[in-house]
Amino acid sequence: MMMKILKDFEVRRGTGQRVQEQVEAFVRHLIWTGRLLPGQRLPTTHEMSRRWRVNLVSVQKAMERLTSRGLLERKTRLGTVVKPLTIGILTGCDFAAPEQHYHRALAKALREEVEKHGWVGVVFDDIRLAEKFDRLEESEGVRRLTAELARTPFAGFLQLALTTSTWALFKRISPLPAVHCSQVYRDSDVMNDYYRFAQDAVEWLARRGMKRIEIFGFAPRDEAYQAAVAAACRFDLTPPPTTPLKGGERSLSESCRQALALLDRWKRNGGMPGALVVTDDVAMRGVAMALIQRGISSDALLVLTLANEEVLHEYGFPVIRYAFSTKRNAEHAMELLWRKLVGEPLPDRPILLAGRILETDGIPK
Repeated sequence: MMMKILKDFEVRRGTGQRVQEQVEAFVRHLIWTGRLLPGQRLPTTHEMSRRWRVNLVSVQKAMERLTSRGLLERKTRLGTVVKPLTIGILTGCDFAAPEQHYHRALAKALREEVEKHGWVGVVFDDIRLAEKFDRLEESEGVRRLTAELARTPFAGFLQLALTTSTWALFKRISPLPAVHCSQVYRDSDVMNDYYRFAQDAVEWLARRGMKRIEIFGFAPRDEAYQAAVAAACRFDLTPPPTTPLKGGERSLSESCRQALALLDRWKRNGGMPGALVVTDDVAMRGVAMALIQRGISSDALLVLTLANEEVLHEYGFPVIRYAFSTKRNAEHAMELLWRKLVGEPLPDRPILLAGRILETDGIPK
């Protein structure tokens, strides 16, 4: 069976790539795609050399490189086997908080992506600041991580929602490859493209004849808001006014209160817009409550909200969802970590992931 898997290898002449590198890349690909599973034994270097009709030394050097990178290991009486990788998953958010549904879904998606390859994913939550930066090491999550680093041979780490100071601490205590997923930080490796969300949302509404669009959630200085303004200008629309969430507050009661104030302002000023873009799915719940309290129907106001594809909120009010996928986020993060582990060229970062408009609540695309 093993030799059947390996039979697909064929040396490509005239490519400028050494045989050793071609062998290494081939075996790496088999491991990444799951055709070679953790614990599976490889043929001897002599067998592979004869099978592929290549120099024995080239095969030996390729296996040595793969072993030094932690992808293979030597087992007594077994020979060379595929090494099961252990990937740490670090999160700086409080999973118990209701508004952390996105990060709960992303952590689940990251673990599933790790386990899809037959590897082990270990989640470390509560990697958060205790009270100030010089006490970060005292937090329970960091103490557990430090102890685990001393006894577990991790291959690398996937991180989400770490603060800048927590990330800096991790870099001090571990030299291992890491990929950071975030919704906010500029120095992230993989993140959702809020700029694209704002642009796509306004363009989608404009193409459906909406002349007056407002936004709930962005601050006027946000780059994403500027993208919404630019999109409106391309359709000769008035720049959409925006109501920022005060203090970044995302609680249900506060977003409802702010939305009620917005609706009252519309009433005083002589009418509501044709469409409202809501930039947060938790805030959307408060907005929906306000709309229901004021008796506003979807015939009078079209609402489009940022959402998460794997987390479905019920609002009690028809909405269009522009959804980001935690699954796609996890796939890109895992592929980027793999590239770091095996020394492959890295793409430009951050990798910005767009969402998509979903047909929801009977409203057509």
